[in-house]
Amino acid sequence: MAEATNRLEEMIQELEESGEYVVLRRIGSFREQEVPEGATLTRGAFLDVETTGLSAERDAIIELAIVPFDYDRATGDIIRVHDAFAELNDPGRPIPRPVTALTGITDEDVQGQSIDRDAMRSVLESVSLLIAHNASFDRPFLERFDSVFAEMPWACSIDDVDWAAEGLNANKLEYLAMALGYFYRAHRAADDCLAALTVLAEQLPNSGRSGLAKLLDSARRTTFRFQAIGAPFATKDILKARGYRWNPRERFWWKDVAEADRETEQAWLAENIYESKPAPQPLRFTAMERYSGRNPA
Repeated sequence: MAEATNRLEEMIQELEESGEYVVLRRIGSFREQEVPEGATLTRGAFLDVETTGLSAERDAIIELAIVPFDYDRATGDIIRVHDAFAELNDPGRPIPRPVTALTGITDEDVQGQSIDRDAMRSVLESVSLLIAHNASFDRPFLERFDSVFAEMPWACSIDDVDWAAEGLNANKLEYLAMALGYFYRAHRAADDCLAALTVLAEQLPNSGRSGLAKLLDSARRTTFRFQAIGAPFATKDILKARGYRWNPRERFWWKDVAEADRETEQAWLAENIYESKPAPQPLRFTAMERYSGRNPA
Protein backbone atom coordinates (compact mmCIF):
# COMPACT_ATOMS: atom_id res chain seq x y z
CA MET A 1 0.00 0.00 0.00
CA ALA A 2 2.77 2.42 0.96
CA GLU A 3 4.63 1.56 -2.24
CA ALA A 4 1.54 2.26 -4.34
CA THR A 5 0.99 5.57 -2.55
CA ASN A 6 4.58 6.61 -3.13
CA ARG A 7 4.26 5.74 -6.81
CA LEU A 8 1.12 7.84 -7.10
CA GLU A 9 2.87 10.79 -5.46
CA GLU A 10 5.76 10.43 -7.90
CA MET A 11 3.31 10.47 -10.81
CA ILE A 12 1.54 13.53 -9.41
CA GLN A 13 4.84 15.37 -8.99
CA GLU A 14 5.85 14.50 -12.55
CA LEU A 15 2.51 15.70 -13.96
CA GLU A 16 2.55 18.97 -12.03
CA GLU A 17 6.18 19.71 -12.81
CA SER A 18 5.33 19.42 -16.52
CA GLY A 19 3.27 22.60 -16.23
CA GLU A 20 0.51 20.94 -18.29
CA TYR A 21 -1.56 19.42 -15.49
CA VAL A 22 -3.00 20.21 -12.09
CA VAL A 23 -3.89 17.22 -9.92
CA LEU A 24 -6.71 17.50 -7.38
CA ARG A 25 -6.68 15.37 -4.23
CA ARG A 26 -9.89 14.01 -2.73
CA ILE A 27 -10.68 15.46 0.68
CA GLY A 28 -10.70 12.61 3.15
CA SER A 29 -10.00 12.37 6.86
CA PHE A 30 -8.01 15.19 8.40
CA ARG A 31 -4.46 14.29 9.39
CA GLU A 32 -3.78 15.21 13.02
CA GLN A 33 -0.91 17.63 13.58
CA GLU A 34 1.64 17.59 16.38
CA VAL A 35 0.79 20.03 19.17
CA PRO A 36 3.47 22.76 19.26
CA GLU A 37 5.28 23.21 22.55
CA GLY A 38 3.53 25.77 24.70
CA ALA A 39 0.49 25.94 22.44
CA THR A 40 -2.92 26.78 23.87
CA LEU A 41 -5.57 24.72 22.11
CA THR A 42 -9.08 26.05 21.64
CA ARG A 43 -12.05 24.14 20.31
CA GLY A 44 -14.07 25.52 17.45
CA ALA A 45 -16.80 23.92 15.39
CA PHE A 46 -17.57 24.22 11.72
CA LEU A 47 -21.22 23.75 10.90
CA ASP A 48 -23.50 23.63 7.91
CA VAL A 49 -27.21 23.27 7.30
CA GLU A 50 -29.15 22.06 4.30
CA THR A 51 -32.63 23.57 4.14
CA THR A 52 -35.88 23.56 2.15
CA GLY A 53 -35.18 27.09 0.92
CA LEU A 54 -33.47 30.40 1.54
CA SER A 55 -35.78 32.03 4.12
CA ALA A 56 -35.03 31.39 7.79
CA GLU A 57 -38.58 32.56 8.59
CA ARG A 58 -40.43 30.31 6.11
CA ASP A 59 -38.13 27.37 5.39
CA ALA A 60 -36.81 24.53 7.55
CA ILE A 61 -33.60 22.61 8.19
CA ILE A 62 -33.35 19.16 6.62
CA GLU A 63 -29.76 18.36 7.64
CA LEU A 64 -27.34 19.70 10.25
CA ALA A 65 -23.66 18.86 10.58
CA ILE A 66 -21.29 20.08 13.30
CA VAL A 67 -17.59 19.21 13.06
CA PRO A 68 -15.58 20.14 16.18
CA PHE A 69 -11.88 20.87 15.77
CA ASP A 70 -8.96 21.99 17.93
CA TYR A 71 -6.70 24.85 16.90
CA ASP A 72 -3.70 26.73 18.23
CA ARG A 73 -5.15 30.00 19.50
CA ALA A 74 -1.93 31.93 18.78
CA THR A 75 -1.22 30.73 15.23
CA GLY A 76 -4.61 29.59 13.94
CA ASP A 77 -3.16 26.20 12.97
CA ILE A 78 -5.74 23.41 12.98
CA ILE A 79 -4.32 20.56 15.06
CA ARG A 80 -7.05 17.92 14.94
CA VAL A 81 -10.58 17.44 13.60
CA HIS A 82 -13.10 15.37 15.55
CA ASP A 83 -15.95 13.16 14.35
CA ALA A 84 -18.91 14.92 12.81
CA PHE A 85 -22.31 15.24 14.42
CA ALA A 86 -24.61 14.90 11.40
CA GLU A 87 -28.35 14.30 11.48
CA LEU A 88 -31.32 14.64 9.16
CA ASN A 89 -34.51 16.45 10.08
CA ASP A 90 -38.06 16.02 8.78
CA PRO A 91 -39.27 19.52 7.82
CA GLY A 92 -42.92 18.45 7.93
CA ARG A 93 -43.41 19.33 4.27
CA PRO A 94 -42.22 18.02 0.91
CA ILE A 95 -38.62 18.91 0.04
CA PRO A 96 -38.61 21.02 -3.14
CA ARG A 97 -37.27 19.18 -6.16
CA PRO A 98 -34.41 21.65 -6.78
CA VAL A 99 -33.20 21.05 -3.19
CA THR A 100 -33.26 17.28 -3.68
CA ALA A 101 -31.45 17.69 -6.99
CA LEU A 102 -28.76 19.78 -5.27
CA THR A 103 -28.30 17.79 -2.07
CA GLY A 104 -29.55 14.31 -2.92
CA ILE A 105 -31.75 14.40 0.21
CA THR A 106 -35.24 13.00 -0.44
CA ASP A 107 -38.53 13.03 1.47
CA GLU A 108 -37.96 9.34 2.22
CA ASP A 109 -34.53 10.10 3.74
CA VAL A 110 -35.93 12.55 6.28
CA GLN A 111 -39.25 10.89 7.05
CA GLY A 112 -39.60 10.58 10.82
CA GLN A 113 -36.07 11.97 11.42
CA SER A 114 -35.31 14.68 13.97
CA ILE A 115 -32.15 16.29 15.29
CA ASP A 116 -31.25 15.13 18.79
CA ARG A 117 -31.02 18.47 20.59
CA ASP A 118 -29.44 17.04 23.74
CA ALA A 119 -26.68 15.34 21.72
CA MET A 120 -26.22 18.50 19.67
CA ARG A 121 -25.87 20.66 22.77
CA SER A 122 -23.40 18.18 24.24
CA VAL A 123 -21.18 18.59 21.16
CA LEU A 124 -21.30 22.37 21.58
CA GLU A 125 -20.49 22.45 25.31
CA SER A 126 -16.71 22.80 24.87
CA VAL A 127 -16.87 24.93 21.70
CA SER A 128 -15.68 28.55 21.85
CA LEU A 129 -16.37 29.64 18.26
CA LEU A 130 -18.81 28.58 15.54
CA ILE A 131 -17.87 28.98 11.88
CA ALA A 132 -19.98 28.57 8.75
CA HIS A 133 -19.36 29.18 5.07
CA ASN A 134 -21.89 32.01 4.66
CA ALA A 135 -22.80 32.43 8.31
CA SER A 136 -25.41 35.05 7.37
CA PHE A 137 -27.40 32.12 5.98
CA ASP A 138 -26.73 29.41 8.57
CA ARG A 139 -26.91 31.44 11.77
CA PRO A 140 -30.51 32.75 11.40
CA PHE A 141 -31.78 29.23 10.62
CA LEU A 142 -29.99 27.77 13.64
CA GLU A 143 -31.02 30.55 16.01
CA ARG A 144 -34.64 29.82 15.15
CA PHE A 145 -33.99 26.11 15.70
CA ASP A 146 -32.31 26.41 19.13
CA SER A 147 -31.45 29.38 21.34
CA VAL A 148 -27.96 27.97 22.07
CA PHE A 149 -26.82 29.30 18.69
CA ALA A 150 -27.73 32.87 19.67
CA GLU A 151 -25.54 32.63 22.77
CA MET A 152 -22.27 31.79 21.00
CA PRO A 153 -19.74 33.79 18.94
CA TRP A 154 -19.73 33.21 15.17
CA ALA A 155 -17.39 33.72 12.25
CA CYS A 156 -17.77 33.32 8.50
CA SER A 157 -15.30 31.64 6.16
CA ILE A 158 -16.63 33.79 3.30
CA ASP A 159 -16.69 37.27 4.80
CA ASP A 160 -13.95 36.94 7.44
CA VAL A 161 -11.22 35.95 4.97
CA ASP A 162 -10.16 38.32 2.19
CA TRP A 163 -9.89 35.64 -0.48
CA ALA A 164 -9.35 38.20 -3.27
CA ALA A 165 -6.26 39.56 -1.47
CA GLU A 166 -4.90 36.00 -1.58
CA GLY A 167 -5.33 35.86 -5.36
CA LEU A 168 -8.48 33.73 -5.14
CA ASN A 169 -11.15 35.46 -7.17
CA ALA A 170 -14.25 33.72 -5.85
CA ASN A 171 -15.38 32.55 -2.42
CA LYS A 172 -17.58 29.60 -3.35
CA LEU A 173 -16.36 26.61 -1.33
CA GLU A 174 -16.01 24.26 -4.30
CA TYR A 175 -13.88 26.85 -6.12
CA LEU A 176 -11.67 27.49 -3.10
CA ALA A 177 -11.10 23.77 -2.62
CA MET A 178 -10.15 23.28 -6.27
CA ALA A 179 -7.92 26.36 -6.29
CA LEU A 180 -6.02 24.88 -3.34
CA GLY A 181 -5.76 21.44 -4.93
CA TYR A 182 -8.77 19.47 -3.64
CA PHE A 183 -12.15 18.09 -4.66
CA TYR A 184 -15.05 16.63 -2.66
CA ARG A 185 -18.77 15.78 -2.76
CA ALA A 186 -20.52 19.11 -2.28
CA HIS A 187 -23.88 19.99 -0.71
CA ARG A 188 -23.99 17.39 2.03
CA ALA A 189 -23.50 19.11 5.34
CA ALA A 190 -20.70 17.01 6.88
CA ASP A 191 -18.73 16.92 3.61
CA ASP A 192 -19.00 20.68 3.26
CA CYS A 193 -17.72 21.16 6.83
CA LEU A 194 -14.67 18.97 6.28
CA ALA A 195 -13.95 20.66 2.96
CA ALA A 196 -14.11 24.10 4.58
CA LEU A 197 -11.76 23.04 7.38
CA THR A 198 -9.33 21.63 4.81
CA VAL A 199 -9.40 24.96 2.98
CA LEU A 200 -8.95 26.96 6.20
CA ALA A 201 -5.98 24.79 7.21
CA GLU A 202 -4.08 25.58 3.99
CA GLN A 203 -1.32 28.18 3.83
CA LEU A 204 -2.68 30.92 1.59
CA PRO A 205 -0.77 32.03 -1.54
CA ASN A 206 -0.02 35.67 -0.76
CA SER A 207 -0.01 36.11 3.01
CA GLY A 208 1.56 32.74 3.80
CA ARG A 209 -0.87 32.41 6.71
CA SER A 210 -3.64 29.87 7.12
CA GLY A 211 -7.20 30.76 6.24
CA LEU A 212 -8.20 30.14 9.85
CA ALA A 213 -5.57 32.59 11.12
CA LYS A 214 -6.97 35.29 8.83
CA LEU A 215 -10.52 34.44 9.88
CA LEU A 216 -9.67 34.70 13.58
CA ASP A 217 -8.16 38.14 13.07
CA SER A 218 -11.45 39.34 11.59
CA ALA A 219 -13.68 37.56 14.08
CA ARG A 220 -11.92 39.17 17.04
CA ARG A 221 -12.50 42.70 15.77
CA THR A 222 -15.27 45.04 16.80
CA THR A 223 -17.01 46.54 13.77
CA PHE A 224 -19.63 49.23 13.33
CA ARG A 225 -22.54 48.99 10.90
CA PHE A 226 -23.65 52.24 9.33
CA GLN A 227 -27.22 52.15 8.01
CA ALA A 228 -28.01 54.99 5.66
CA ILE A 229 -31.69 54.96 6.57
CA GLY A 230 -33.70 57.61 4.77
CA ALA A 231 -30.86 58.48 2.40
CA PRO A 232 -32.12 60.36 -0.69
CA PHE A 233 -32.53 58.16 -3.77
CA ALA A 234 -30.16 60.41 -5.69
CA THR A 235 -27.29 59.38 -3.38
CA LYS A 236 -27.47 55.67 -4.22
CA ASP A 237 -24.52 55.77 -6.64
CA ILE A 238 -22.40 57.69 -4.14
CA LEU A 239 -23.17 55.12 -1.45
CA LYS A 240 -22.48 52.20 -3.77
CA ALA A 241 -19.15 53.71 -4.80
CA ARG A 242 -18.28 54.08 -1.11
CA GLY A 243 -18.81 50.35 -0.60
CA TYR A 244 -22.32 50.38 0.84
CA ARG A 245 -24.62 47.41 0.18
CA TRP A 246 -28.35 47.47 -0.43
CA ASN A 247 -30.67 45.76 2.07
CA PRO A 248 -33.67 44.84 -0.12
CA ARG A 249 -35.83 43.72 2.77
CA GLU A 250 -35.55 46.85 4.92
CA ARG A 251 -34.65 49.09 1.97
CA PHE A 252 -31.56 50.98 3.03
CA TRP A 253 -27.85 51.04 2.23
CA TRP A 254 -25.39 49.75 4.82
CA LYS A 255 -21.68 49.26 5.40
CA ASP A 256 -19.49 47.71 8.12
CA VAL A 257 -16.32 49.54 9.13
CA ALA A 258 -13.51 48.88 11.58
CA GLU A 259 -13.53 50.62 14.94
CA ALA A 260 -10.66 52.90 13.87
CA ASP A 261 -12.72 54.18 10.90
CA ARG A 262 -15.91 54.89 12.80
CA GLU A 263 -15.56 58.65 13.21
CA THR A 264 -14.37 59.15 9.62
CA GLU A 265 -17.38 57.28 8.24
CA GLN A 266 -19.78 59.14 10.50
CA ALA A 267 -18.45 62.46 9.23
CA TRP A 268 -18.55 61.30 5.59
CA LEU A 269 -22.21 60.29 5.86
CA ALA A 270 -23.17 63.58 7.49
CA GLU A 271 -21.41 65.63 4.82
CA ASN A 272 -22.23 63.65 1.68
CA ILE A 273 -25.58 62.01 2.36
CA TYR A 274 -27.39 63.96 5.06
CA GLU A 275 -26.38 67.49 3.98
CA SER A 276 -24.37 68.15 7.15
CA LYS A 277 -27.16 66.91 9.43
CA PRO A 278 -26.23 64.25 11.99
CA ALA A 279 -26.04 60.78 10.48
CA PRO A 280 -27.70 57.80 12.22
CA GLN A 281 -25.52 56.24 14.89
CA PRO A 282 -23.93 52.94 13.83
CA LEU A 283 -24.62 49.57 15.44
CA ARG A 284 -21.74 47.89 17.29
CA PHE A 285 -21.00 44.28 16.33
CA THR A 286 -18.75 41.60 17.79
CA ALA A 287 -18.66 37.89 17.03
CA MET A 288 -21.57 37.48 19.45
CA GLU A 289 -23.97 39.43 17.20
CA ARG A 290 -22.39 39.28 13.74
CA TYR A 291 -24.28 37.35 11.03
CA SER A 292 -27.33 36.73 13.20
CA GLY A 293 -29.70 39.11 11.45
CA ARG A 294 -30.53 40.50 14.90
CA ASN A 295 -29.46 44.00 15.76
CA PRO A 296 -27.22 44.19 18.85
CA ALA A 297 -28.98 44.82 22.14
